[in-house]
Amino acid sequence: MDRWRLSFVLLTALVAALVVPIRAHDVPLEVVTFVSVEGPRLLVLARVPIALLSDAHLPTRRDGILDLQALDGPLRAVASDVAKNLDVMAGERPLPLPSAAWAVLPRADASFDTYEAALARFAAPRAPVDRSANIDPSKGLLDLQFEYPIASAGDHFSVRFNGLRAANRAVQTPVRYVTAAHATRTFTVAGGPQRVALEPGGLTVASQFAKLGLEQIAQSPEHLLFLLCLVIPPRRIRSVLGAFGAFAAGHVVAFVASALMPRPMDLPVLLAVQTAAAATLVVAALQNITGPRLVWVRIVSGVFGLVDGGSFGSAYRDAWMLAGSHTLVSLVSFTAPVVLGSLWLILIGQPVVGLVYRSGLPQRIAIILLSAVPLHAGLHGILDCGSQLLQLDLAGSDSALFVLTRHWQAFLLAFGFAILSTVAGVTLRTGASTRRSGLDPLR
Repeated sequence: MDRWRLSFVLLTALVAALVVPIRAHDVPLEVVTFVSVEGPRLLVLARVPIALLSDAHLPTRRDGILDLQALDGPLRAVASDVAKNLDVMAGERPLPLPSAAWAVLPRADASFDTYEAALARFAAPRAPVDRSANIDPSKGLLDLQFEYPIASAGDHFSVRFNGLRAANRAVQTPVRYVTAAHATRTFTVAGGPQRVALEPGGLTVASQFAKLGLEQIAQSPEHLLFLLCLVIPPRRIRSVLGAFGAFAAGHVVAFVASALMPRPMDLPVLLAVQTAAAATLVVAALQNITGPRLVWVRIVSGVFGLVDGGSFGSAYRDAWMLAGSHTLVSLVSFTAPVVLGSLWLILIGQPVVGLVYRSGLPQRIAIILLSAVPLHAGLHGILDCGSQLLQLDLAGSDSALFVLTRHWQAFLLAFGFAILSTVAGVTLRTGASTRRSGLDPLR
């Protein structure tokens, strides 16, 4: 029986590894935006990739390059459409359409790195446009300035961000809001269009971040598959809740630590965290097959909670400036739905998985087949994140991270060998007893 079990472990891991595809992630198009209230006016400065303006049918020459001599009229219409898309409001009242200015450039430069530089770009006298310049619509940029007259700087302004869409690319809007006290709040709006209050109240923050937390669960397949791992073996509910408690504790600790870090995670660090989450998911899936003692299930659950919480904390950091002065409210509102929603999925998932065992399929076969899903996804995530790390330029990064990135395949093989060796040792030596693993036999 022990050899039979070990054979299935090795076969499942091998098949899952062979069918793992490598997927490519396109870098999202970004609409860099600055917002500021200055005296009797509200300013919005936006840098829009021309690739997002395909519906505007900007005139081009025969070679596909923008026809700058015929561009003024279409760009006036584009500026009007973008202003309507922003839909700036003071309370429940939409502001009147703003005055607009625009400029086209062939590629990104440093003029939108800071608010002051972007503002100076439009304050300076406009240089005459070189009508013979070659601007590729797939690479060119349109800089826009909108000036809204306002009655009072104390009005509750809101802006609709990320309303522009691309056919085959994701779009996100990095926003820098310059407050009346000249402090800068930075946040990123991704996904669908979203109205953002520049100075939100506590209830608005609570509702907004609760929604973000639930969306993050839906967008995190590793998180959902780990919850599936907890309910795949027919364990007693107390054992499942004990493992979930270890996961939740690690998740909350890592989430708060990541969310309150002085600076957000760099992309290489975030990819390394996501790789660790995928690797821990592989371990959790293999645990289902080998049936270890419950204490090891709790340890792995706590470890996954730590890396998963770090990833969720990074997602929170992308939006935390939306909270304004309500940081504590945003933290609680984000993490509470994540923990409670995960618990709800556990409670409804266990009886649903139990139907599989009552269908007549042998218990061991059912566990192996169900565990192959998170095992496959975990291996997929390791390879995917590793390939993305390999494409990054880390010459100036931490030396340990640089070595890990450049030799991630070797580390992956070593990780796999260590896991399979551990599984083999545990299986061939002792197996797992029903009492110690918390299993609830169905026969």
